[in-house]
Amino acid sequence: MKKVLLGLIAITLLTLGSCDKKDWNEDQNSQSKTNTTLSQRLPDGSTQLENPYSVTNMLRAYADLLTEGDIDRAKEMSGITTTHYYVKFMPQNEDMIDLLKQDSTIVMYTFPLDVAFPEGYDLDSYRDEGVAEDQPGYRYASIPVNKPMPEVEHQILDELFIPDEEKIADIKEGNPPTPVVLHGITPEELVERSLVLTGNDHEEENIGVAARSSWRPAGRITMYDDKLGTIGVEGLKVCARRWFTTHTGFVDANGYYSCDGTFKRPANYSYDYERYDFQIRKGWLFSTAKLDGPKKTGNWDVHHVATSIHSYYSTIFRAAHHYYYKNILGLRRPPQNGFWKTQLKIKAVNETNSDYDGNASPARRFLGLGSHIHIFNPQNPRYRTYATTIHELGHASHWSMSSGSNFKNSDKIVVETWARGVEWSLTRMVYTDYESSYNRLRYTGMVQDAIDGFKTRSCTWYFTDANPWNVLPKSYQDKVSGYTIRQIEDALQNQKTWDAWKNSIITKFNNPTESNLEATFSFWNMQ
Repeated sequence: MKKVLLGLIAITLLTLGSCDKKDWNEDQNSQSKTNTTLSQRLPDGSTQLENPYSVTNMLRAYADLLTEGDIDRAKEMSGITTTHYYVKFMPQNEDMIDLLKQDSTIVMYTFPLDVAFPEGYDLDSYRDEGVAEDQPGYRYASIPVNKPMPEVEHQILDELFIPDEEKIADIKEGNPPTPVVLHGITPEELVERSLVLTGNDHEEENIGVAARSSWRPAGRITMYDDKLGTIGVEGLKVCARRWFTTHTGFVDANGYYSCDGTFKRPANYSYDYERYDFQIRKGWLFSTAKLDGPKKTGNWDVHHVATSIHSYYSTIFRAAHHYYYKNILGLRRPPQNGFWKTQLKIKAVNETNSDYDGNASPARRFLGLGSHIHIFNPQNPRYRTYATTIHELGHASHWSMSSGSNFKNSDKIVVETWARGVEWSLTRMVYTDYESSYNRLRYTGMVQDAIDGFKTRSCTWYFTDANPWNVLPKSYQDKVSGYTIRQIEDALQNQKTWDAWKNSIITKFNNPTESNLEATFSFWNMQ
């Protein structure tokens, strides 16, 4: 009900708060697509595997080892009981996807976990039979029996007994998992026999049970940046999955990660360009930008070259991660995930757009299918993509300051000047020599002038809807200095006009240069 109410409220918030010259309706228009369903259950070359971790097969393995095949005796003496549920969730819309994401400890997959897909198959393309193109598709997960089940339509596909999960993170936090007690056998021996009985023992065939040693998934994820060189894609959540167990680790500033558990056999690596508060999308509707790695033991290292589409995704992700989770000079965060809110969607559009590098529209977010932010032009230098993402997130943060009322119907010069100021301030924290481009009457440099030192400010262009880069050079003496970006944001609260914003700055804060603020505002508001 809360999401329905929000959707109705959103109808009054259909103002496009972006840097474009025209409304971008791709996401809205896509709702009219025909509900064509895909009939293929599994792609060619796929194999439905028998589940070695089902309670049934674990009892069978125990009986084979210790009770001469007597399943009833195995039930009595083994200690085998359901530890997890293998669940297929069937969300019908994005609201239900958001509900599934409320618990960030549950790792969801868009494909079944008991299927062997052919090598090189794009797992992101998998669609269950009967799922329409404008629906998000099913989600698969392993849920511990003691964890509340998300309130989304679901089907329990199997009851699991997973005796060999080793979560290092739980032990570090002082919460070691309850040890699995088996009578007369080790968990490793039981798993080994179940793999054999179900025909899943083809990995490491020549290595005995006792010879296998635990290994922890780890590695390094980097990209090449045209200004910074090789850098880590900080903040990525890397997953290593074997059957129904997933261990995760987060990439640090230098690109290194180490997952929170160990395996004794190969695992599938992957990561999404997503965190709890935001998601980087590709393509149409529900497709998350992601990378599926190999199935292996040992480290997984990835480097994205400058021309790679993943370098583009990684740059957008880095900027979003910065605005959401790192130092932002005291500014307010963009819209955050939570009970009354949803994850912010950023669409990384793989196409050239000659009109603009990005736009932001709160209307798209609340209509339930769209992405609040669109980023274009993957051919741009990476610093420019980073700056564009910060700029659009500045719009999203501005919108969320007063549940949209602060943003709705504000003067365009106010909306764009604020986003330009955030772009300049935060991008320079990473690209220290970054300079924004400005024009008078719309994308102005007022915020920078209020923060940095005295100077002669020159600006060649002024904005009109017909031509954002009209040529008419002008200059003035900038004699304002010493305001902080947070002070300027505080003064923006509930102010929708250029003069009201100026007066709010003067009223709220004492600054020895405030008498010169009139000249700054006047310069940027002239043709």
